[in-house]
Parts: sequence; C-alpha cells; structure tokens
Amino acid sequence: HVAPARNPWNPEHICGGSSSGSAAAVAAGLSFGSVGSETGASVRRPAAYCGVVGLKPTAGRISRHGMLPAAWSLDAVGVFARTVTDAATLTSALAGHDPRDPFSSARALPMNLTGSGEGVSGLRVGVPRAYLTDVDEEMRSAFEAALEALKRLGATVEDLPLPGVRFAAVTSTVVASSETTAYHRQWLAERPQDYGADVRGRLYLGAAIGAGEYLLGQRARRLIAAELSEAFTRVDLLAAPTAPGPAPRIAERFTDRALEVGPHHTNLVRLPSLLGLPTISVP
Repeated sequence: HVAPARNPWNPEHICGGSSSGSAAAVAAGLSFGSVGSETGASVRRPAAYCGVVGLKPTAGRISRHGMLPAAWSLDAVGVFARTVTDAATLTSALAGHDPRDPFSSARALPMNLTGSGEGVSGLRVGVPRAYLTDVDEEMRSAFEAALEALKRLGATVEDLPLPGVRFAAVTSTVVASSETTAYHRQWLAERPQDYGADVRGRLYLGAAIGAGEYLLGQRARRLIAAELSEAFTRVDLLAAPTAPGPAPRIAERFTDRALEVGPHHTNLVRLPSLLGLPTISVP
C-alpha cells in the first residue's frame, strides 16, 4: 500500500521486515529507540540489516495489549536501540505484568537489566555450526572474530549439533500461518483487496493448513524445546549470525527458507520466537 522502507545506510537496500520502519528510524537517528513486533524474526532481522540493537525479550515479558495479532502463540513485542544499555532501559520501561494480556508474565523483573559490568569470564557459548552453511564469507568471518573476542575475555565456546532444530523454520511457518489466517479469516473473505499481495498469499497458505498439520506443528515445537532445554544444561547461550549476509537490494527478491527442512540458517532465526526464548541482535 505504501513504498518500501529504505535502509538509512543505503536507500537501495531493504531494512528487513516486518518492523522495518522501527529499525530504520533508530538507525537514522530519528529516535532514541523504538518498538517492534516479532512472530518469526521481525525484530532481530531488521536490527541486523540496519546495524542497530534489536531485543526480543522472553515471551510474556512485555504486554502485547494493543498489538494487532499475527500468531497468538508466537507474537512478542521487542525494542530497537543503538546500544544494549539503551535497549535495556526501554525494556525496563515497557516490561511487567499487564492483566489486559492473558499471556503477560507475572514474574518480577531483575533489579538491574543493564548488567553489573562483570564481563563474560566463565560464560559458556554454544554454536550451532551445522546451520551456518549458507552464511556468506564476510558474515562468517565477522562472526568468527566475535567468537575469538569472547574467548579472549574468558568465555568458553563449543559447537552444538542440535539435530531437531532443522525442523524449526517449517514448524514456525505451519503454526504461524494457521494462527494468522484464523484471526484474519473474516476480513480475508470480505475484503481481500485490502491486503497486499504478499500478505494475502501467506493468508491463503494458512487456510490450506488443517487441524492435523497444526497439531503436528505444536508437537514438533515441544520436541525442539526439549532438545534446547538439554542443550542449556551445557551452555548458557547460543551464538550465531542474525542474518546470512548483508541487506539485499529492494529490487532483489528476499528469500526465506521457511518451508524447507534441513541445516540452514532460517531455522536459527525462527528458533527463539518459536520457543519464546529471549534473543538479541547486536551489531
């Protein structure tokens, strides 16, 4: 319905979606920070493409009241800022229980979200390296340099196989498509012309997913969660590139391997939102 958001670093390139304007505003210096929504990767990917911090907190940490739903069991509110400390400040202001959102967490916030500056010595970092096969060389080089920096600061780094994660993207897509179409079903029938062609196509995809496929997706979600729970007994966090490469040009077609099963990067991007895990993209 409107022109695409343009990347402040190069207006010929995309910002990433769907919270593209939120990331672009912070990158361009138009605001101290901004908020966005994430169902798959819609906070972290725009943050990566625009070179800012994008934080999606734990599911339920920030109220979703007032947000147009996409997929009720996946949706989350996140924040954009130019530094991690700024992102923590925004999260502190927004987070907390809200009775208007039944998914909102009543668990108390940590007293100090900005950290105490104790460093990363002893931190255990897991790398799902099998899923980095489609990451380009420049991105991979920067990522390996970041891992080396963490090691020099005292963190330990180990590779994790995580075989079940190869189903994360398709599981996320099945669940999200079904839930989103359920919410939009009446509007899609009565006023399809009000949707952009790309969104309309996704909604029709969701209409073709039956209850059996949706329930299989939810079962797969639990199995993937069990694998991650076991992994987090050995490591404190997972580290991976947020995007497999730089922001594509607007004229190019953005590709997301959402319906493929296998060891590819899209699985890593979808994984935190699928499981409600806290996740951050840092430049």
